[in-house]
Amino acid sequence: MNNMKRIAAALGIFVILGVAAFLGWMHQRGRLPGSPAGNVLTVNVTSPADRGPASLREALYIVDGANREGIIVIRTARIALTTPLPPLVNPHGVRIVGQAPGAEIDAQALAAGPVLDVAGANASLEGVVLRHCPAAGILLRATHFHLQSSTVESCDVGVEVAE
Repeated sequence: MNNMKRIAAALGIFVILGVAAFLGWMHQRGRLPGSPAGNVLTVNVTSPADRGPASLREALYIVDGANREGIIVIRTARIALTTPLPPLVNPHGVRIVGQAPGAEIDAQALAAGPVLDVAGANASLEGVVLRHCPAAGILLRATHFHLQSSTVESCDVGVEVAE
């Protein structure tokens, strides 16, 4: 019977240590419910490709489907688009931040349409250069949009505000 008690005590300690380790890991990742960082989803763009893993397109799909604010961090110097991007629709807000100095989104291969279609409120574009847009660089269809340390150049229209 003493062996059973020792095994049960050891198992209990093992479970407690496992839970503590898991909670520590969650806290470090900022995903602990109630923590400020737990309310934001951060997605990194490391691919310069138009689509595929770690692309801007994939990041937009992930953030648009989130039930919390999303931050897209562009960690590549240049992204060359070949097809229109999905609109920014996350109702909790989307920030697109260029980590690399002058992170560029080149839309020269697009046939028509805006590069960024901002359809959800509380969106921002920070530290990004939009170039060679066949139409609008940014189509703004929502409130509370912020354009910070960014450039829109060689586009038919820089920012088009829809009614």
